[in-house]
Amino acid sequence: MDDTKFPEPVTVSELRADLRRILETVHYFQRRYVIMRNGDAMGILLAVEDFRQLVGAPGAPAADQRR
Repeated sequence: MDDTKFPEPVTVSELRADLRRILETVHYFQRRYVIMRNGDAMGILLAVEDFRQLVGAPGAPAADQRR
């Protein structure tokens, strides 16, 4: 995936049907998803490391130190 990590859309139905695989791609491959319902964005799914970096949590790796 590119460096911008633009979130991939996933519907609530797709998420419900394939939650385990989607969570594994979030955790192991740092993929980001925007959760869609009826064409509206409802939420974002991203790895804990990404969240910590976005909010500036202590101990979060700098962008240039990530895998």
